[in-house]
Amino acid sequence: MIRSKHLSAAAAPLLLLLWPAAQVAPGDQLIGKAPVEYFSQDIPLISGGQLSAEDLKGKILVIDVWGTWCGPCRRVIPHLIDLQNRFGSRGVMVIGISAEQGDSEEEAAKKVLRFASEVGINYKLGIFDADLYQKIRSLMRFEGDEFTVPSTFVVDRDGAVIARYPGYFYGQEKEIARLLEQKLGITDSRDVQRRPAGGDGPGSQR
Repeated sequence: MIRSKHLSAAAAPLLLLLWPAAQVAPGDQLIGKAPVEYFSQDIPLISGGQLSAEDLKGKILVIDVWGTWCGPCRRVIPHLIDLQNRFGSRGVMVIGISAEQGDSEEEAAKKVLRFASEVGINYKLGIFDADLYQKIRSLMRFEGDEFTVPSTFVVDRDGAVIARYPGYFYGQEKEIARLLEQKLGITDSRDVQRRPAGGDGPGSQR
């Protein structure tokens, strides 16, 4: 386990548990039998400002909790970039929530933004506050002080959480893409064109 230093005092302490891909099995993440849970939360942006719950209404969200130091997180990022390129123009929004460690929030934010520029992240980058941390912990059904990184979940246009992924498994990105196509009514994946995300960079404000 790794203790994050990059949280507000209200959200700390946070224990980050890295689950290897082998511990996450395809198909275990889709929610069908469990009661429907909803995500409606303001998300602070890493460079300042926020995405409000109102901003997110009516969008399909792919939200990923990650850190630059996390190997599985780095494997997920190219797929998230691709999802934003493929589906961003159709009302899908990918959001990365940083669990970055650092001696200060400013230091950690600089590290994240530098890394995002290096790897070409084209989606919004948020940061934990106490409320967001507790909400995601609850949605992901983590117990005690454990928090798996990466953690990814998908929210439909009504705000319902329709899939959650504690950790990463090979092929996870394909499962998410199929789910998005299903929610968007896309019957032929060739209909989805990959296009640049435009000037809406990772740390930009709305």
